[in-house]
Amino acid sequence: MVKSFQGLLKKYMNKIQPRLMSYLEHKYGELYSVPKLLMDTLSISKSSAYKKFNCEVSLSLEELENLHQKFKLPISSFLHGGSQFSFQLDSFDKRPEHPLEYLQNIAKHLDEYSKFSEIEFIYVANEIPIFHLFNFPALLKVKLYIWDYTNWNTAHLADEFNLHIYDDEVYNFHKLRKSVIQSYLSMKGLELWSPRFLDSLIEQIKYLIESYILTSLEDIDKLCQSLRDLYQHLLKTAQSGVKISQESNLPQGKNITIYNNHVIMTPLLILGKSEEVDAIFTMLDIPNYVFCNEPKVNQMVGAWIEKILTHSKLISKQGSKDRKQFFKILERKIDLGIEEIQRTSQLYTNSD
Repeated sequence: MVKSFQGLLKKYMNKIQPRLMSYLEHKYGELYSVPKLLMDTLSISKSSAYKKFNCEVSLSLEELENLHQKFKLPISSFLHGGSQFSFQLDSFDKRPEHPLEYLQNIAKHLDEYSKFSEIEFIYVANEIPIFHLFNFPALLKVKLYIWDYTNWNTAHLADEFNLHIYDDEVYNFHKLRKSVIQSYLSMKGLELWSPRFLDSLIEQIKYLIESYILTSLEDIDKLCQSLRDLYQHLLKTAQSGVKISQESNLPQGKNITIYNNHVIMTPLLILGKSEEVDAIFTMLDIPNYVFCNEPKVNQMVGAWIEKILTHSKLISKQGSKDRKQFFKILERKIDLGIEEIQRTSQLYTNSD
């Protein structure tokens, strides 16, 4: 039986290993030595790495799993008769035990992609791209708390929200926040914005107040100020057509093209493109992302985004007329949102 199993395993590896190595060579070969990647990932010698790369020696199941975890391999697409497409969900492997682990995951993915040449991230959503919130710690903490409250339910979920939350990991919080900002700045991008994309955040702040979870008047005032500062940040980004940061020690970012899309309701979707690699991230159970790196799926999504752009208006740099209209609407929404937050605060924080 053991020999029979080994025979099946060898037959299985003979089928997928050449395609797997070809995939790695296509995706990473221009930037890295694939045998060197095998050496580092599998902790094997240079000689063994070249033999496995040239398919002279079969990968073990453990080595295949290690490569799959490291490079998110679409293994099913290497098999005849298998599933045509491959999707992965990080939360299947490990749900956060602390909200900061979610930031670690974002930082890891962005750091990996920032190493590729001419990488571009296209962000499509009816909610504000989260990368902008990394510049505003108070607003980012609201999002993390809401996701913990509605999804993760970690042991660190407190009954009360305040802006000192996560101070047990304050160093790591700011380190991860700045790491994400730095990676985001290093990649040129295209983003589709909607005048509605702050509605959810404003409603979440109101919900925390109405639920007696957020009770500090000082913290509520700071959140309202952060919303005003976020508006100025978005305005400057659109005017300059360049990614910017509130962190004074970080350099100016790459170019960004921004469109106003208020016709087509879109899910939260990120398409990363470069000559070496492309990938899609889309939310399944908010805020967890499904990941796909199948070229056919990515091409289809890319074509769909192009169609959306034909129904969208340029609001960055040269799109001054449509930008003024967009930010006039956005400013009004933020002003009304802050008034609602303050009115809710007066109603709930002053009651017994």
